[in-house]
Amino acid sequence: MSTPPLRTRIAVVDDHSLMLGGMLDNIRSHGAGEVVLACHTPEELKEGLLRTGPVDVAVVDVYLRPHCGVELMEWLRAEHPATKVLAISFDDTDRTVLRVMAAGARGLVLKGSRGNPLVQALHHLEETGHYRTDHVEDCLRRNPDGLDPEERQRRKALEGLSERERQVVRTLLRPDEPTNECTALELGISKRTVDTHCTNIQQKMGVRTRTGLALRAVFLGLLDRGAEEHWRTPKER
Repeated sequence: MSTPPLRTRIAVVDDHSLMLGGMLDNIRSHGAGEVVLACHTPEELKEGLLRTGPVDVAVVDVYLRPHCGVELMEWLRAEHPATKVLAISFDDTDRTVLRVMAAGARGLVLKGSRGNPLVQALHHLEETGHYRTDHVEDCLRRNPDGLDPEERQRRKALEGLSERERQVVRTLLRPDEPTNECTALELGISKRTVDTHCTNIQQKMGVRTRTGLALRAVFLGLLDRGAEEHWRTPKER
C-alpha cells in the first residue's frame, strides 16, 4: 500500500537553482508535502512568509551564498518557533552538524546521499518531529558539550592567554603592524615587558614568527575584521 501524501507546508531555501529545482521535483513527485515557498535567499523567504504565513517545515541550505544558512535557522527559531528546520548540505563534518543543531535544526540531510534522504527526513519530521541519522547521533554523543574538536581547541588556547597578552596580540597585529617599541608606548608598558609577552604568547601558541602568530590569532578570533583581512591577504613580509 502506498504512503499517503503529506499535508506538510514546506519552504525550501537554496541558492543553487539546479539543486533547488531538484528538491522541489523530489518533494512533489513523492507526495512529501506541499511546497509553498521556493527561495534562493533568506530575504526571499522572509518576504514570502509575510504573504503565505508560517510553514510547517523549512528546508535550508547550510552554506547559502553570500549569506549563511545557519543565521537563517537561528532567525526561524526566534521568529517562527513552530517551524521545523531541516538543514541540507554536502558537508556533514562535526562542525557543521553541531552548528546546525545548535541553531535549532531538527536534522541534517546530506546532499548526494544514496536513496532519498530528503523525502525520508520529511516523513520522520512528520512522525517524530526529528530526523537524526546514525552519523548525527554519533556526533552528538562524541561532543556532548556541543563543541567540535577545533572549537574546543580554540577555547582552550584562549583560556591560556591573559587579558594583557590578548591586548598585546591585538595591538601588534593591527594592519599598520606597529613595532614592539610602539606597542609598548601605546600600552604604557616597557619594551622589555612587550618582548616577554611576545615570547610567552608564541610559546603558548606554538608559533615562531609574527605571521604565524597572526594566522593563529585569526583562527582564535582575537582580531577585528580589518586586521583579519590584512593578515589573510598574501603579501611579502
